[in-house]
Amino acid sequence: MGEEITEEQLEGLLDLGTPSSPLFTLLGGSPESVFTPKTSRELSFALLPQAINAFGENQMSIGVEYNPGLAQLSKKGDYINLADYQDAAGQQTLFLSRFTLSAAAIRTAGDDAVGQYGLGLTYNWDAKSLLNNYRAYGACIDQAKEALPDHITGSNELSTAINKVIADSGIFPTDPTAPGFEEQLEKVAAVKTALRNAIQATIPFDRDKVAGILRDNGAVGDVTPYVDRLEKVHASVSSKYGDASGVVKQIADQCNLTYTAWNREVFSVGLAAYYSDVANGDDTFGAGVWASYAHPLGPKAQVIGSVRWADNLMDPENKGPAGTIEPADMWGAGLRLMYQFSGPDTPSPDYSKVTRGFVEAGYFDETIGDVSDDYWQAAIGAEIGLGNGTFLQFLVGNTFGSDRDRGSYLSAQFKW
Repeated sequence: MGEEITEEQLEGLLDLGTPSSPLFTLLGGSPESVFTPKTSRELSFALLPQAINAFGENQMSIGVEYNPGLAQLSKKGDYINLADYQDAAGQQTLFLSRFTLSAAAIRTAGDDAVGQYGLGLTYNWDAKSLLNNYRAYGACIDQAKEALPDHITGSNELSTAINKVIADSGIFPTDPTAPGFEEQLEKVAAVKTALRNAIQATIPFDRDKVAGILRDNGAVGDVTPYVDRLEKVHASVSSKYGDASGVVKQIADQCNLTYTAWNREVFSVGLAAYYSDVANGDDTFGAGVWASYAHPLGPKAQVIGSVRWADNLMDPENKGPAGTIEPADMWGAGLRLMYQFSGPDTPSPDYSKVTRGFVEAGYFDETIGDVSDDYWQAAIGAEIGLGNGTFLQFLVGNTFGSDRDRGSYLSAQFKW
């Protein structure tokens, strides 16, 4: 089991709060105003924040991200067995999981219509993620097992009893052709985790809590007999292995914090190319590069620095003397401090219920022809998990020192 991880553990291990893709950054604003939630998926969609500020209300914008490595990872039941990826083909899959492909489009309406379309590529190096350290993670868990084999016996007794109760109580789906079968399997994994957390050898058995978990998750009929069975096994395990259980749990928790913490050290670099179709101006091609570095500050905080450079960036506000939209060259650097107020520190069934807040600031220099405009932006925002892998992020910011009336800005996005 040391080399098997659940999908909940995998989700979020590749983003780690670094600013969004360079393509979204260049088309929609800056790394300090575009950000992604903790949901690494093989395919995801997002509306581009700040596009309304730049292009006006009569516009449409959408971004798509695709991770080819995650798309190749196959699940076996509730688990992804990373030991299956030790051969050459498997290593290629793990390598591809470090890359994210992006595509985006923004289109405005009216006489001054502007369209921007682009492609981007991001590379994330996360040295301590499970995908890069599954052997070390497995060895860490196995070390705990070898150190206290008695506890594993007790742990297996509890797990076996829990699995049997889930099957006997009707929670486990039996018809793979029934609608929602996959969703039911995902729910079973969450029920197992909830029961395992509630029934530990080192804590008293809470009948009401266990009964509530069973009832809330679709147990059929009277749950009292199932609670009685679990209480009996708990009493047996506690009398024999109670002290060891707490020690091993601490070791296992430390393994999880080492290899699945939300705020590990991560380096990201990316590039993007885009085409601008301008009704009142010349069509043009542009490009840009972007990099960020995330560093943990204890178990609850993270600091992120980012830099970017863009060539021929089109903005409807950049108009020359003749009223035509002119391209701008720019560069910028930013810093973000993020703090997690609530939610687990490592992926779990409740991982998508986290709440994080952040403050950030950035310095930017934009050049149009011979005219340069340098300015600061500062913002405060939050990232809120809504459950079921859905997140809401929003921020409020203001611009300082610009020769243009850039003013304040508000952005928000959902991602799932």
